[in-house]
Amino acid sequence: VSTRPAEVTPLAPPAGGGRPVVAALGRFVAKKGFDRLVRAVALLRDRGVDAGCVLWGGGGEEDAIRAEVARLGLEDRVRLEGPYTQANLPRIFGEAIALVVPSVLDPVGDMDGIPTVIYEAQAFGRPVVGTRLSGIPEVIREGETGHVVPPGDEAALADAIAGLVGDPARTATMGRAAREYVLAHHDHRRNAALYLEWFGEHLNRT
Repeated sequence: VSTRPAEVTPLAPPAGGGRPVVAALGRFVAKKGFDRLVRAVALLRDRGVDAGCVLWGGGGEEDAIRAEVARLGLEDRVRLEGPYTQANLPRIFGEAIALVVPSVLDPVGDMDGIPTVIYEAQAFGRPVVGTRLSGIPEVIREGETGHVVPPGDEAALADAIAGLVGDPARTATMGRAAREYVLAHHDHRRNAALYLEWFGEHLNRT
């Protein structure tokens, strides 16, 4: 999906009536920052914001994440759905109003580069909330296709999610802009055509 966004059918915003949720996808390891997202959902609850999240994936930190969900009493707001495949993406993003990538620097200095799931979410027409880490800010246009917050800042994550929940029309507009961005900058066919055009012009000059 990440190299073929034009082949992905954009999704309509989730139907109203239920609790809005954001999605987070990836391995359950420290650098993904999923524990920070869980605590951000707790902050939203305490502020009276009706929002939840769905975590997809698995890994060594899964038991710790489940324990944090239980400790904070978030069983009704945070779901862990287990591993996923490309075939699951339409359902995942069909339910979610946005993707959250709460990446952090882990204790040994490891961190994400640019997670592929960002491009996938954008192709489906979903805005992305990511952290100001590594290459992530390069693919999220602040206030236009999503939001970028400091890594590890649970309050800032909560603020960004609350803004998306509180303004569905603007969130839908950001989702459309996210798709336009990924089509313009990260579609392999378009990029190949641009390279061929450039090489053709260069050869014609020589």
